Amino acid sequence: MNIIAHLDSLLDPTKLNPGVESHAFAGLLEHIIGEFIKALDRPANIFVLFWNRICIAEPLESGSDILTGWITAFCVRYTDGRWQGSSPSITAYSDAFD
Repeated sequence: MNIIAHLDSLLDPTKLNPGVESHAFAGLLEHIIGEFIKALDRPANIFVLFWNRICIAEPLESGSDILTGWITAFCVRYTDGRWQGSSPSITAYSDAFD
């Protein structure tokens, strides 16, 4: 099974949710899944910085934490299906992949 090929279905205009959100989500997943595949194909050459940025708790002054890191790419929608945050953009998460 080619996982990256399945991402293409998010970009297929004949699917239920074409558009900016699907493109942004596919872009996020493509980077993440690409790193998974690289780690399996070349375990001696894994991108350590990427794996160190899975989930980062950043303390807020209120005493709570905000979670960041690439794992948040899997949390782009509320439970009712609405997109979270501002307009979807793959550049919003680009620092997680550098």
